[in-house]
Amino acid sequence: MIPAGGEAAIATTIVLFLAWITTAIVAAAVCVSGLAIWADRSGLHDRPNHRRSHVRPVPRIGGLAIVLVTVVAALAGMLLSGVMLPAAGTSAAILLPAVAIAAVSLADDIRGIPIGIRFGVHVAAAAAVATLFGPLGSIEL
Repeated sequence: MIPAGGEAAIATTIVLFLAWITTAIVAAAVCVSGLAIWADRSGLHDRPNHRRSHVRPVPRIGGLAIVLVTVVAALAGMLLSGVMLPAAGTSAAILLPAVAIAAVSLADDIRGIPIGIRFGVHVAAAAAVATLFGPLGSIEL
């Protein structure tokens, strides 16, 4: 049973959540478009070859926009919901390894990184999250 006035609070929470998600999606689309234009002008393209699934050159660094918007949206969501301090450790345990993977991926897009280094960063990031959270069951956020 929902307490009196609870429906309004739930509706407000849902509307704020939808506004937050919509803002993040629009921001990501705008950032990806901007970075795609910049990548076109800078010659940062992934060219089709026998290992690629695309048939025309595509800009490489669009993932940077997704990562930036995701990190900003996560931090804004925590700040706005008032759970910044209790969730800071959990959030850092997820966001920092993700940012490390994004950084090595961006460096690979721009100048190329040996597979061993990329793989090492991915393994270290996964190991950090697995060490902090333990066996996968459920993750409380």
